[in-house]
Amino acid sequence: MSVKIGVLTLLENPRLKAAADEIYEECLGSFAYEELTRYYSELYGIEHFLEAWRIFNSEDRSDHVWWMLNENLKGFSQPSGRLPIFWLALAKRLVLLNHVPRNVANFVLEFFCSLDVNRFAIARRLNSHQKIGFLDDIDEVVRAIEAMKDEGRLGPDIRDVDWGISDQ
Repeated sequence: MSVKIGVLTLLENPRLKAAADEIYEECLGSFAYEELTRYYSELYGIEHFLEAWRIFNSEDRSDHVWWMLNENLKGFSQPSGRLPIFWLALAKRLVLLNHVPRNVANFVLEFFCSLDVNRFAIARRLNSHQKIGFLDDIDEVVRAIEAMKDEGRLGPDIRDVDWGISDQ
């Protein structure tokens, strides 16, 4: 039996709350935040992507954000020490692209405003420089998304009616 896992289900999943204990378990040998940030910069910074992005309307951009999430739905949906890293790297890229869907913005704001960064930094064994950089990026993303929200510049919600993948 297959179960439909969609992005809306992902964004409404209470297990993803930043209080999930799995987020704060020691996590070694996992993606580093810098690696994911570089990955998204390279993937969504290449010229042919940016050319297409410029001609997309707001709905198309939100649909494309769904594809960004779907690229690694497991990484964005399972509570683990990687979850904050995946979401911060993606949120940072969306802010740079100046398009954050409303439902993604609401999730990101709630998630990062409730994340215990000190506990997370201990679990990830971040040094003080890494912790400060991580905190600065969270603050920058949260401020940018809140400003976009206040100015009415958030993109349309990700529509999940016709989307989703089958998990076996």
